[in-house]
Amino acid sequence: MASTSTLLMKTIFLVLIFASFAIAPATSTVPEDCGSESANPRNVPFLQPDGNIFTIVKCFASGIILGTGFMHVLPDSFEMLGDCWA
Repeated sequence: MASTSTLLMKTIFLVLIFASFAIAPATSTVPEDCGSESANPRNVPFLQPDGNIFTIVKCFASGIILGTGFMHVLPDSFEMLGDCWA
């Protein structure tokens, strides 16, 4: 049986997830009559999706995520495959 603190944490997590999906589209849209492109503070030239810096950052982030996953799996794999090397 789940304790009340675990149930509370799961409830808070779900509320935050649903809130982020509800708030993110509203805050990320820019009105059509915003004016010229230079007046838009969100237009950062070096963070364009087709730029080299953006690609490097994406590759680095992917490597961090994959590395973290491998490090979490590594102890279990050594435990399960430990007798194969003997």
